[in-house]
Amino acid sequence: MMNVLSRVGGVRYLSGTASVMKSAHDKIILSQMAFFGRHGCNDAEVQLGQRFLVDLEIEADLDPAGKSDSVDDTISYDEVFNDVQELVEGPHRKLVETVAKDITLTIFEKYPIAKGVRVRIMKPNAPVPGQFLGLGVELYRTRH
Repeated sequence: MMNVLSRVGGVRYLSGTASVMKSAHDKIILSQMAFFGRHGCNDAEVQLGQRFLVDLEIEADLDPAGKSDSVDDTISYDEVFNDVQELVEGPHRKLVETVAKDITLTIFEKYPIAKGVRVRIMKPNAPVPGQFLGLGVELYRTRH
């Protein structure tokens, strides 16, 4: 099929590309979200709290949103940020593994187009002797 170039507001667009393959690797990415929480097994972590850095990747088919240019066809960054903030700043969990699991479950429950979720939670100031940029966990889950 022949590709057709069109101009809209000085920008050239390529259309009529029926032979273009759909990507199975589309992602919504929220990187280095910073929150204050009270998660951990150590009494000081619970009483004093600490900063948590969260990276989140949500696999979804973003082609419909790319075609429609409508937020209704994608997953809103704002909503996801608020969901993650509520969980990280919410009730105490002993393990960041539990917080990460709660994030993945929330994404799958609220956003039906989500096919996979990768979440990384880092504690940049974990109460562990030594020098490090951060200690944490990463989970990757897919929808059944």
